[in-house]
Amino acid sequence: SVISLAKNIGTAIQVSNYIVYIAKLLFYSALAVTAFMAFTPPDGDGQGHRDKVVHLLAFFTLLLLFDCAYPLVKIYCTKVNLLLIFGSMIETIQYFIPGREFSLLDILANSIGLIAYLTARPLCIFLIPRLDFPKKP
Repeated sequence: SVISLAKNIGTAIQVSNYIVYIAKLLFYSALAVTAFMAFTPPDGDGQGHRDKVVHLLAFFTLLLLFDCAYPLVKIYCTKVNLLLIFGSMIETIQYFIPGREFSLLDILANSIGLIAYLTARPLCIFLIPRLDFPKKP
């Protein structure tokens, strides 16, 4: 009936709003943690390639959370550009922090993380609805 359909749609919207709220909370928390880690003095020698992997994974995760937190915002025009600006600002500020340095390789690793998410996103969108999740009894 129309009433049960309306209830189902209302429940789906409530769940969707809850997921978006949690994604926003996680996104802003991840931004804060990323900035904190970037602006504190390093705790040892250079990490080499491991540092670049951390950059890649951090920006992959940031874009994933940004995408979930703001599903109606266009991913290419806004989300990617804002995260590229965020990463570039971090590197610029690090130039002025003792023990830190500006690194184009870090910006490249950030960009690769964003590209990795953009590459994985269509595959996930295609596969997730087709997964055979167990149905509730």
